[in-house]
Amino acid sequence: MKKIIICATARCGSTLLCKELEASGVLGKPKEYYIQAKNTDAEKAPEFWKGVMQRGSSDNGVFAIKVMQQQWPVAEKLHSYLKAPDFFLETNLKKLKAIVSLKKNTIQMDSFYSFYKEATWVFLRREDKLYQAISREMARQTKVCHIIKPGASSAAIGKALEWEQAINYNENAIYKPQTLLTHIQEICQEEANWLAFFKQYKLKPLTVSYEAVVSSKQYLNDLARKVGVEINQIAEVPVMQVRNELNDEWAERFKQEFPDYQYR
Repeated sequence: MKKIIICATARCGSTLLCKELEASGVLGKPKEYYIQAKNTDAEKAPEFWKGVMQRGSSDNGVFAIKVMQQQWPVAEKLHSYLKAPDFFLETNLKKLKAIVSLKKNTIQMDSFYSFYKEATWVFLRREDKLYQAISREMARQTKVCHIIKPGASSAAIGKALEWEQAINYNENAIYKPQTLLTHIQEICQEEANWLAFFKQYKLKPLTVSYEAVVSSKQYLNDLARKVGVEINQIAEVPVMQVRNELNDEWAERFKQEFPDYQYR
């Protein structure tokens, strides 16, 4: 089975990318399946993962999944269960407090890596960290993560508004520059963790930017070639950009207040 794993950080355009992969009909049906694995134990893991593989595969047998950097512990634990269930006896649980370690630039994600080592790795990042930080803060304050196109379904998308309801959805959001600084620092750290992971396991992912996803679909052809499939057509995706004029206002205000801050 061919596999695609999308390595991402929150608010980097991953939902749009995943929907476009699914719309191709040949690049899997990626979602954040590891969110659902939080309470999965060793006994439930095989059946849970069987369902994930079915839901995440397109009709041609290509499986795709999205994982956020914060989901590493859950992902590693799940694949450890699948790899060697007998190891996870109650007497051994005390030895498993730190499945994921970033100390001394060493990352222990062997079970996770082993499952995907032959996969096509995609590193999705947003070049403009300021706008990504603004998007995170807007989502945090408004609880709105996505906007759905007219007539589209919000099924399997998460917290979303229909476009008619989205006008000025964030008008009561409060500009907090220190919070934006914190978001930027967190985004940079999450990306650094991914880069350390790639280095640790000698991986060379296909790097795709949010900016490229929204401006061109060439990345889909690049990915299809790496996977070894051909895209004949792409159906329309249901999501649209959440960004509006208030995002731009916050960005300009932040740039004026922190003219020398590096956020790319």
